[in-house]
Amino acid sequence: MSNNTGLTRQNRENEVLLIDMARYLLNRKKLIIFITFAAMLLVSVKVLLEPNQYSSSASLLPTGNSSNVNELGKLAGFINGNISDENSSELYPVILSSRLIQEAILTKRYEFTNQGRSMVLSLPEYFETDNPDQQRQSLSSITKIKTDQNTGCIYLAVETEYPGLSQAVLSAYLFELENYNLFKRNSQGKRNAVYLANQIREIKDELTASENRLESYRLANQNWSNSTDPTILKEARRLGREVEFLSHRYLNLIDQHEIARQETQNDLPIVAVLDQSSLPTVKSGPFRTITVLLFGTAAFFITVFVLLAKAVYHYKTEVENNIYYKSLSDDINKTVSDTKQIFRIIKKSTKKELTATDA
Repeated sequence: MSNNTGLTRQNRENEVLLIDMARYLLNRKKLIIFITFAAMLLVSVKVLLEPNQYSSSASLLPTGNSSNVNELGKLAGFINGNISDENSSELYPVILSSRLIQEAILTKRYEFTNQGRSMVLSLPEYFETDNPDQQRQSLSSITKIKTDQNTGCIYLAVETEYPGLSQAVLSAYLFELENYNLFKRNSQGKRNAVYLANQIREIKDELTASENRLESYRLANQNWSNSTDPTILKEARRLGREVEFLSHRYLNLIDQHEIARQETQNDLPIVAVLDQSSLPTVKSGPFRTITVLLFGTAAFFITVFVLLAKAVYHYKTEVENNIYYKSLSDDINKTVSDTKQIFRIIKKSTKKELTATDA
């Protein structure tokens, strides 16, 4: 019975507390409204001063053959998917984010039209900085690269305040990627072709030198074929075999080099662009209304939370003070009661002693 009574009392106290909190907030509704609208006003001014942003995007189809072992390893859980074919388009995001590509993008000047006016602008001028590190950071901030894990498609977007500039920078990205694949990418086939080309040059030099020696020897011994001297015949045949051997080796290397060149073309990843860079006509940001509403809502709840925390703190402080004062009052009353009892005992004792003395 006592437990039910205690619970009922606690529930009533909680209800009273909630009512007091609601009344506390209603009494300060003007402050809440003022802070909320002040925050919304400040954010509105900020977002209104920001220029519109326009995003140009393109999508790239995946190319290159993935290793069957790699795929089976992913399915079996032995490989985390970090091993990629060096000729695959899976490396495109890494290439596009590399310092080599970024520096090539930053050094270009871009011609575009904005609101019927021709403009020529470089990205360092657009970013208003001469610091190379800050330029690369700014370029990374306006560039978005995303890969679809299911399809392997790569989505590339560039966002600036000029629609034409966004399209021009994105086109430059695609051009630099294609240029890297054609002339700078070091594939296995390309390494083989370079090695064979060096071998061909060396063998050609040896063959030329051997042919010159054979020619010089024959000129020095013009009747060597009719000669009966075994030394002359032996040296002539040896020089002839050397020229024949080097000729066969030279022709064989040329055939291998041609095959390596074909392999280089075959293993070279082609930049398969599904959607070319487009000229944006609708702004991609900033989302002014949503931003203002979000900041207004955040300011409202933060203000309410701070006021409630302050009210709870004062409430707890007041309750603790009441408990302290009640305890102190009880102690004082108890002390006074004990003192009065002591005085009564002393008074009785004194009366007894006075009575005994009179007798």
